[in-house]
Amino acid sequence: MNKLIERINMWYVVISFIIFVTFMVFVLPSMSNYMDEKTGGADSPDTSLIYSGNELYDMAEDYGKEGREAYILVRFTFDIVWPLVYTFFLLSTLAYLYKKNRLKPVYIFILFIPLSAMMFDFLENVATALTMHFYPNKFIIILYSAPIFTFLKWILIYLSFLLVLYLSFITLLKQLGRGDAVE
Repeated sequence: MNKLIERINMWYVVISFIIFVTFMVFVLPSMSNYMDEKTGGADSPDTSLIYSGNELYDMAEDYGKEGREAYILVRFTFDIVWPLVYTFFLLSTLAYLYKKNRLKPVYIFILFIPLSAMMFDFLENVATALTMHFYPNKFIIILYSAPIFTFLKWILIYLSFLLVLYLSFITLLKQLGRGDAVE
């Protein structure tokens, strides 16, 4: 992890930010429209913070055969790339801010937060896709683990963005000459 931190510079942050914003502005809306068209605008587990296994099963029913097939396709195409994009942005930004603020080695764990979010996103994708694939059959472990993966994914993503904001604020204070009051 130290080699990663050493290599990160402002260019990584800028490039990752451009890719992130490009996805947010162009790719996400078109993917959302595609899924709305295929699922009839039914709820999606990916965008929910909290849902139950029963609600996931109901979503699978509401999607219909074509919607479930589209959902599975998107989970193993777009939804592999999107977590890589937001993780690249969050990880490079946090690594840069970690280095810029000369944080103590004990704080290296913050770099594992976006990586963990990505891992739970991938687990969510597998669990929800399996639920859609095997519908109408219910595999209780898969059905009820998906909401846990989703919840953990979102909490870790939110935490990552809060850390970016906090460390950016600390960096700004240090540049304004008020960094001693923060440490």
